[in-house]
Amino acid sequence: LYTFGGAIWNRQHQFMLNGYGIHGDTKDGFVSVQLPGSRTLYYVFTNGWIKSPPSPPGFTFEYNIVDMTLDNGLGGIIPGHKNIIVSGAELSDGAITAVVHRNNSDYWIIVPISDSPKRFHSYLLTKGGLQPPVISISPLLTSWMVDGLIPYQIRVSPDGMKFAVTAHDDRIGVFSFNPLTGVITSLFTFSIPGFEILYSVAYSISNKYLYVMARKTSSDHHSIWRYNASKTDSTEFVK
Repeated sequence: LYTFGGAIWNRQHQFMLNGYGIHGDTKDGFVSVQLPGSRTLYYVFTNGWIKSPPSPPGFTFEYNIVDMTLDNGLGGIIPGHKNIIVSGAELSDGAITAVVHRNNSDYWIIVPISDSPKRFHSYLLTKGGLQPPVISISPLLTSWMVDGLIPYQIRVSPDGMKFAVTAHDDRIGVFSFNPLTGVITSLFTFSIPGFEILYSVAYSISNKYLYVMARKTSSDHHSIWRYNASKTDSTEFVK
C-alpha cells in the first residue's frame, strides 16, 4: 500500500477498499507501520488539514487502520477506522515519523504539536493500539514556530538515538531521542553559510554522519554536505 494524501492505493495501483478520502498533506506527513503482533493490520498515520474546532486551521494527527485480508487480499480500511483524530494532537504541524522501540517490537510515532506549549508527542504503538503520548517540551521547536516555520522533514538515525529536522529554509534542528522512554531533547540548530534552503537530510547506516542537501537560490547551485553526527555541541558539529 502507499499514499501521498487523498487516498490509499493497493499493490495494483488502485484505490484501496474504503481508501479514498483520507486526509493528509504531501509533505512528509505520512507514516505506515504494522501493528505489533499482527500479520495483517497496518496503521497509516497522517497529518490531515482541518479548519474547524477544537483547533484553529492547521494539521491534525489522525490514523487509519488497514486490514490486508479485505478485498481478497488487496486490503482495505476497516469501516469506522478512517481519519480517526488522535485526542490531544488536534493541532499538529508538519512532518511525522516512526522509530522502533528499544524492544524491537513496538513503534514510537513522533508528532510535532504547534499549539502552546510547542512540543513533541511520542506515541507508542503496541499490540494493544496507540498509547497516551510521552510529551517533550521543545524550546527549539518553539523558536521555529514563532518564526512561522514547521518541521518539513524528520529523519531519524538508524540506531534511533537522534534525528534531524528541516524547515525548508536555511536551518536544521538536531535532537536526541530515547527509544526506550520516548523522550526528545532539543540539541541545537545549524546553517550552511551562503545556502538559503536546506531541504533534505539523511544519516549514514553507521550513524556517524549526517548528510545535508543544500540549495543556493541565487545560482540554483545544489550541493551535499557531510557532518560528524557524533558531535552534540553545535560549535564542534559545524567544524
